[in-house]
Amino acid sequence: MTRRKKGLIATLLSRQELEPDFQSDDHIKSVALQLRTEIDNNVGHGRLLDESDIPNLPYLRCVINETLRLYPLTPVLIPHCASKDC
Repeated sequence: MTRRKKGLIATLLSRQELEPDFQSDDHIKSVALQLRTEIDNNVGHGRLLDESDIPNLPYLRCVINETLRLYPLTPVLIPHCASKDC
C-alpha cells in the first residue's frame, strides 16, 4: 500500500467534499491567501522559508498542526492481539 502525499489545497478540497457547508471555495481561498500574506510579510520574496522562520509564522504553525491532526504521520491505534485465548 502506497500513501500519496497531499498538499494544502488538495486536503482542503477533499474536506470540502466531506463537509460542503463548512469548507466553501471562499474559505479555501482565504486560508491560502492568509498563508501567502503571512509568509510574504515575514520572509519576503528574496529567499525560501527556513526552519528559523517558523516561530514568526503563527498562522502557518496552526495550519500545520491542524493538517497533522487530521492526517497523522503514523497510525494512532497500534494493532494488537489477545495475550491468551479465551
